[in-house]
Amino acid sequence: KAALVLNDSAAQIRMEMNCGLKGFHILRKDNENTYPVSNAQANAWTGTAVFLVDYAANVTISHCHIVGFEIAITNDATVSGAAQFRAEYLNIDCKNGIVLTRSVDVTYVENCHCWPIASQDGSNDVDNQRNGVAFRVQGTHDWTKFTNCFSFGYDRGFQVNGANSCTFLGCGADYTP
Repeated sequence: KAALVLNDSAAQIRMEMNCGLKGFHILRKDNENTYPVSNAQANAWTGTAVFLVDYAANVTISHCHIVGFEIAITNDATVSGAAQFRAEYLNIDCKNGIVLTRSVDVTYVENCHCWPIASQDGSNDVDNQRNGVAFRVQGTHDWTKFTNCFSFGYDRGFQVNGANSCTFLGCGADYTP
């Protein structure tokens, strides 16, 4: 895998219509050599790794690791939000994982896992916690589908606010003891 290192918390990967991202380790420069991290350090993470511009139809993000941001993936929902977005085979360790506001056509989130990758030295359950939401959908969603997604250590694994037509199949969430 190749690494995409974003220089500061304001830098982000902006995805527009008909584009894709595959096989990258995405992290911020100030976090690239600081593992393992404590829960306090993770709570200080800022910025967004990947931002889908409004109506970024047919965008795919697959086989990536996203570590060290406040939000791994989110979208602009000014007019339409995302459409036909696909996220698959992602490993995420951010305060919040995938946050989608409005998806006006089928969105697929498959085999994505949010867990404290950056803290996994096995020494402290508190450091294996994230004070955010792994997967959040809000606003209008037309047939958004989550399949085989899992979170560990997040305050909330899955959160749905005011969305319609969301399906969760084979998904799960777990927390530290």
